[in-house]
Amino acid sequence: MARKNFNHYQEFLNSVVRFWSQLGPDFSVGEWNQAEIEKEQSEFKLLNDQIFNLELELGSLRNLRDLKCKRIENFNSRLRSGVLAAFGTTSDQFLLLPRLMKAVAGRPNKAAETRKANTIQRKAALEAQKIADLVAQQLNQDSNAS
Repeated sequence: MARKNFNHYQEFLNSVVRFWSQLGPDFSVGEWNQAEIEKEQSEFKLLNDQIFNLELELGSLRNLRDLKCKRIENFNSRLRSGVLAAFGTTSDQFLLLPRLMKAVAGRPNKAAETRKANTIQRKAALEAQKIADLVAQQLNQDSNAS
């Protein structure tokens, strides 16, 4: 949805107040009189000013969040490099290390998907090996018991 520009409403109200002042304070149209339209004008301006200030604050908050994202990305790089240097690429620590995925809007992140699939396969292989070891251990115990 396109963002609506409300300046023309304020300009309209300003023009109406100027026009109405020429007609005199006694002129009215239904419930509308000079005092009512001036009240409407000041309330509208107050709301517009409040929204403007909140949008400025929201912009500042977004900028702070974006700076935090950059710091987290930097931390992610350092953490991955540190674990890689300490344990190697085939270690469980490196395989289980959380990844910060940065997807590009409108474009699938093929490399990230491939890494994720490989990690899932490695984790599944580790789990399968653990299960196979447990089954072999149980079979050993059963054969020793007989």
